[in-house]
Amino acid sequence: LTWKVAPDKLVYATYSRGFKSGGINMTALPLTAANTPNLTAAVVKPEKVQTYELGLKSQFFERLLTANLAVFQTKVDNFQANVVDSAAGAPLRGYLSNVKEVKVRGAELDLSTRSIGGFTSYFNLAYTDGKYVDFKNGPTPLENLTATTSLFNLSGRNLPGVSRWAGSVGVEYRRRATFIDVPGEAYIGVDGSFRSNYYADVTTSIYSIIKGNEVANLRAGFESDNGVDAFVLIKNATNVRYLNNITIVSGNSGLVVGTPADDRTVQFTIRARF
Repeated sequence: LTWKVAPDKLVYATYSRGFKSGGINMTALPLTAANTPNLTAAVVKPEKVQTYELGLKSQFFERLLTANLAVFQTKVDNFQANVVDSAAGAPLRGYLSNVKEVKVRGAELDLSTRSIGGFTSYFNLAYTDGKYVDFKNGPTPLENLTATTSLFNLSGRNLPGVSRWAGSVGVEYRRRATFIDVPGEAYIGVDGSFRSNYYADVTTSIYSIIKGNEVANLRAGFESDNGVDAFVLIKNATNVRYLNNITIVSGNSGLVVGTPADDRTVQFTIRARF
């Protein structure tokens, strides 16, 4: 539903439903206390999603500034997630299972400007609160494992992969120029992004926390009027050290491994559009 409050302001509300089919775990089922396959985990239930969103799309100062704001809530029944068998003495095995209920809610703000004296810019900020609402049969976090642990109540804990805060900002400057008798535009820009801490593992173990990071990229180039664009891009310009992911290896070994992000990288690109 949309309502055009003014020529440059629009309010909207949306409701949507989604569905993901279920399946069967053919191998790697968790084991019971009798060391036999737990057949209750053999069937993966279908996943059902409901999302509500309310937002505002607007422009100001003769459309030089665009500002969009949205709030949302998503509820997932039987959320499908890969878990690891954490029963005492369990072998190396993971399987697909269902989380009874998951809920994600938050807000997003997006700002952008058209060219003002050759400068364009953007800014976006997102607040996201994602939680396991009902996950009483979850896998046990590494720090809570004991000789008799089999299931763990993860209800109320944060969803993995979801930062509470995330955002990005960028500025670019362009001006008319000629390069080797070819007319076009020279430009220079900077982009930055950040995200707060988040869990990298379904168990939300303290050993799977990836710390927040801030990354900046720089670019400069020349785009000709005939569609050829050549630019230099410096990724992670300040050479920030951070992890892309953390994995708690199954089998109760206590092994935790991570993949570091790329160091500072310089890239040169030429592309053409027709």
